[in-house]
Amino acid sequence: MRRILVLALSVCGLCSCGVLPPASPSVIQHDLGSGFVRLLREPLGLRAVTVSASPMLAGLAMHYRTADQPTVRGIYAFNRWAAPPAVLVEQAAVRLLPLDPGGRCRLSIVMADFILEVDAAGRGEAVIASNLRLTRDDRPAVLTRSLDVRVPVAAVQPALAAQGLREAVGVLADQTADWLGGDPRGFCRD
Repeated sequence: MRRILVLALSVCGLCSCGVLPPASPSVIQHDLGSGFVRLLREPLGLRAVTVSASPMLAGLAMHYRTADQPTVRGIYAFNRWAAPPAVLVEQAAVRLLPLDPGGRCRLSIVMADFILEVDAAGRGEAVIASNLRLTRDDRPAVLTRSLDVRVPVAAVQPALAAQGLREAVGVLADQTADWLGGDPRGFCRD
């Protein structure tokens, strides 16, 4: 009787080991990294930069879209941004764009999208779609421009999407500085 009880308990113990579900992977947090170097530009008359985003970008989710489902925004299950995308982009933009405390203009960047898009062939692009709005303290006039930055990524993976979006922020800052150094130059200086 005792042997049967020990044998039954042993069998139950061994069987229960295989029934436990595997532990879920831990969440990985991404940001845009450090080491952003200020663009070598002459002063642009820019006093401040702010970045905001559409409501769908307010959280920490990392988004992607595939060509076969163009109206569906996917979210990576175990990957998150360390802060909302607007905060990450603003931190980078302030480091990249030459600011002047005595400047007369404020730049507002409104992000419409911050996403990894995957084409039908499985190639990915980091995409930042944004609207720039330049205002001057003593004028009611506003200058605007839309920018759609696309940077190819080596593979469709969350970590490479984060790297691609980091590069896209650099391109966004560079194109913004080019624009500010063009037509708006007089707007901020005279």
